[in-house]
Amino acid sequence: MLWGCVNAYQDADALRATLPALAAIVDRLVLVDGAYKDFPRFDSTTWSSTDATREIARDHGALLVEATPGIDEPAKRTRYFVGEPGDWYLVVDADELACGAIDKSFLPLSDVDDYWVAFADEDAPWQVDRGRRVFRLHRHRPGMRYVGTHHALHVPDASEPRGVRLVLDEGLPAIPGLRLAHVKDRVRPRWREEPKTVYYERLKADEYAFRGAHGI
Repeated sequence: MLWGCVNAYQDADALRATLPALAAIVDRLVLVDGAYKDFPRFDSTTWSSTDATREIARDHGALLVEATPGIDEPAKRTRYFVGEPGDWYLVVDADELACGAIDKSFLPLSDVDDYWVAFADEDAPWQVDRGRRVFRLHRHRPGMRYVGTHHALHVPDASEPRGVRLVLDEGLPAIPGLRLAHVKDRVRPRWREEPKTVYYERLKADEYAFRGAHGI
C-alpha cells in the first residue's frame, strides 16, 4: 500500500490543485488537518480548518485525521503513519504537486526504507531538476515518529543500544520517476504566509537545537 500523506490547515485553494495529482499516483490518501503549536490560527475558537479543506479531502476519499489541540508539528506529522508494516508513505505538503509517478512494483523489493524526493524547477517543465531533495518517502516501521522537526525520524531498532535509531534526511537515494513542484503562485493568502515565515524561523532554531543536542 502506498499512502499519500498531507499536512493541511486552511489549504482548500491549494488542495483543489494538489490532491487530484497525488490521488492519481497513490493507493490511499491520509490528510491530517489542523493548526499546531506556535502556528497562528485562523479562528481562535477551533484548531481545525474552517474553509473547505476537510470537504475536499473527503471528496477525494482521504482518511481525515484530526490534529490534537496544542500539538506540535513533528507530532502532527507523525499521525500520517496509519498503515501497517510494509506500507509506504509519500509525504506531500498541501501546496506541492506530485509530478510523474512511483513504480509501486519496485517498493516491496527495495532494501532501502527511506528515500529523498527531488524537486522540479518552478519556472520550467517538471522534468527539470532543481537539485533539491526532500525527506518524503518512508516504509512503515511500527512506532516510528518524527522528532526535532519533520527532518528526522526515530525508528525502533533492537540492534541499537537505546533500542531506537535516528534516521536523518541525509545520504539517502532519490526515488526515480517522481518530482515535486510548488503550485504556481502558491495560492495561499497573505494572512497565512506572513505569520508562517515567522513560524519557520522558530522551526529552524528548533532544528539547530535538536541537531546540536544529538551532535549532528
